Amino acid sequence: MRSLPLFPLLLLLGACGAETAGTAAVGGQSVVQQAEQANALKAQVLDQIDAAAQLEQQRLKQAEQAAKP
Repeated sequence: MRSLPLFPLLLLLGACGAETAGTAAVGGQSVVQQAEQANALKAQVLDQIDAAAQLEQQRLKQAEQAAKP
């Protein structure tokens, strides 16, 4: 009979743990999405750097050809 009043208290405490686990799962998904976005941005920046390097090489070749008599 004494354990009957403790049952609702245990349910409340268990619910708090479930809420915490749910919040952690949502936070984990957010971190994964941020990591994916960061990787996409990194790839985009590396592509831009490669394009700029190729353009610079082309300009250098053109300058060398123009400098030849």
